[in-house]
Amino acid sequence: MVPSPPLCLTTRQTSLWIPTEYSSPYTTSAARVQASSFCTAWGARSWIGSSSLPFSPGDHHVVAFDLRCHGRSGDGPWSWADALGDVGVVAEHLQLVNPAIAGHSLGGMLAVMWGGDHPDSRGVVNLDGHGRKRPDQYVGLDPMDARQRQEQIDAVVQQSLNSLVGPLKAAQVDALLAQQRALAARIGVADAVLVEAAQRSFLTQAGDTRIRPEVRGLGK
Repeated sequence: MVPSPPLCLTTRQTSLWIPTEYSSPYTTSAARVQASSFCTAWGARSWIGSSSLPFSPGDHHVVAFDLRCHGRSGDGPWSWADALGDVGVVAEHLQLVNPAIAGHSLGGMLAVMWGGDHPDSRGVVNLDGHGRKRPDQYVGLDPMDARQRQEQIDAVVQQSLNSLVGPLKAAQVDALLAQQRALAARIGVADAVLVEAAQRSFLTQAGDTRIRPEVRGLGK
């Protein structure tokens, strides 16, 4: 499965420049191999994923990468097929044979879909990547009540997303980084890990700072 259009992807191991008609000036070289499984991780941002997985470097070769429209990888049309194609292209380029896929949230959903397309895969790890249940599937909740709660959550999520549309004010950037530091303290992760992951989502041009991926309408 080939991504459409092909683009530049940034991995933790290397800057993966796939020869294409499309490239992004925001794709830069990444750091190093940290730890033979393949990882698309943690909100689809590679930096935090490879820093958080409990894999032994002696047992596993972990490669984490930024999905399209995330971190320092290029922009492009978004679809599940495109995202899965990106995983396949990175695996092929780095000669990862039959890799296991691990991911969190969006990455977790991609891991499950990869497993469905590759039944001989060594394994998939889905951390909190899930779809919405039908209102009648929530044990102990009346379906109408469940639907109303879903609508309430939708409103909260949309309000949060709307606040991030367009250029961010300095106070908004500071608040987002403060949230990451607080989360790091709560879950016992070095705050530099989460802060760096968040900063990889910021794109500054002509003095304006925006967050990637573009969040306009994502909650709808």
